[in-house]
Amino acid sequence: MAVVAAVASALPACGAEVSGSAATPPAAPAATNPAAATNIAALDPVATAEVVRDVDTALEAVLSYNSADPAAHQAAAGKHLTGQATEEMRRLFDQVVVQAANSPVTLVSTVVSSAVAELGPDRAVAVAYLDQASTRQDNGQSTSGRALISVVAAPGAEGWRLTELHVPPAVPAKPPAGETGAEAERDSAVRSARNAAEVLTTVDAADVEGTFARWDGVITGTLREQQRAGRQSNRDALTSAGNTTTGRAMAAAATEFDQQAGRATVLVPVETTVVGRDGATQTKQLGFRLTVMRDGADWKADGIEQPPPA
Repeated sequence: MAVVAAVASALPACGAEVSGSAATPPAAPAATNPAAATNIAALDPVATAEVVRDVDTALEAVLSYNSADPAAHQAAAGKHLTGQATEEMRRLFDQVVVQAANSPVTLVSTVVSSAVAELGPDRAVAVAYLDQASTRQDNGQSTSGRALISVVAAPGAEGWRLTELHVPPAVPAKPPAGETGAEAERDSAVRSARNAAEVLTTVDAADVEGTFARWDGVITGTLREQQRAGRQSNRDALTSAGNTTTGRAMAAAATEFDQQAGRATVLVPVETTVVGRDGATQTKQLGFRLTVMRDGADWKADGIEQPPPA
């Protein structure tokens, strides 16, 4: 079984989530204290859930469109967007509106998974994966795909409103900046998940053993056991494909963080660049969800998947 199912050009396909338990149960640290944190994302479940609710509602509203009722989309944009988010939405939908004039279309967007990366009193940053289904009204022809997005939001009279919209996601990694306690632990888990996603989506066909060694450095538990059990089949597949794949994490945000259990779930959208044996290059954007667990002094990946449809 492959470690990373979604890098299909380099590894064998695997549809199931790979998860398990860390080899050594972690010691329980002090309890989470969101009041002591500057960034309370995933530390204050109630406040985080409010942002997730409002961001999900806004994204589903403004990224859905019915050419028979364009005023409804304009109203949704006016309610949920401001600033750069308004301009970006206009840019994204300009082509849709032009095409819909000749080929009426219905676009439905559904949030599959979302998470808050930063949360303070006046600003939130979130990452979301959405499934989108577009249907032409004249012939019923449908297409579908997944969108990866990051947003910045600000609180308003009717909840959180989107002020920035980034497609593809853009949430730069932040180095440690003096955080302590639960905030520092959460940030360490998120950074480790981000790094693991990059490592697990990076393959060097000219250095297969080195690729395996790098994978081993960021995984633990059942994920490591399965990787090692399937090593020969992975070796054959990587050598046969001859591709070199490089993964670059575009963002990272925790959907769940349990400091006492030493466990976190993190969304990490990744841009992969695949260079074939013939030099042809293909770039893909893939949305991963990783489970990371404390393994000694480190956090390592215990599971990785692309979230299934909602």
